[in-house]
Amino acid sequence: AQTNDADSAVRLAAIKALEHVAGPEAVPRLVELVLSAGDDAERSAARATVVAAAKQIAEPEARIAPVVAALDSAPGDKGAHLLSMFPEIGGQPALDAIVARTSAADPAIKNASVEALGSWPDASALAPLLAVVKAEEDGAHQATAMAGYVRLAGAAGKPPEEAVKLYADALAAAKRPDEKKVVLGVLGDIHTMAALQLAAQYLDDEALKADAAAAAVAVALPKDDKDAGLVGADVIDVLNK
Repeated sequence: AQTNDADSAVRLAAIKALEHVAGPEAVPRLVELVLSAGDDAERSAARATVVAAAKQIAEPEARIAPVVAALDSAPGDKGAHLLSMFPEIGGQPALDAIVARTSAADPAIKNASVEALGSWPDASALAPLLAVVKAEEDGAHQATAMAGYVRLAGAAGKPPEEAVKLYADALAAAKRPDEKKVVLGVLGDIHTMAALQLAAQYLDDEALKADAAAAAVAVALPKDDKDAGLVGADVIDVLNK
């Protein structure tokens, strides 16, 4: 087969072609191509081919099952390449598989699982991401999880009061100022008193007061030409701190 050709250019072309012709029954074989890829270009093309074929499978469990089976028998560094596909394949079973591996003993699997969780495309990952922020001691993992959480919280399309609650939970869970600053940096997108009051809680924190002040001002300002912004004595009290 051309995917096993001695010429790397031929192999790469063959793998890329499979993305357009391979059916769902080919997923197990395509996963093997990811594991046996000779370089990053081949591996990237093989991953795209797996995702395209797996998405043709309607049932979420069946869609991810061949990839999980290969993951369980692959060495950590190769398994990490498989985990990067999980967010694109999607579905609750894929998310559950990632969450279960965020506490893996193998560093490569753990790192890739946290990265994949942080890249998850929808709000179903919010609770698992917050759990990683709370449980993790590794600063890099905390930062990855927090960035993913904040991205999804802002894109979740929730009412402002629910979004503020999501951000409040993140601020409460964060262990380091850097993670709290990430949250304060997006809080200004919500123009409500609840958001202002949340920002105000951090105005007396020496490490966070500049970011909290910037968030408070952004919250209080008009969101567009038709908006008057936040007004009243309570607003003035916060902005005068």
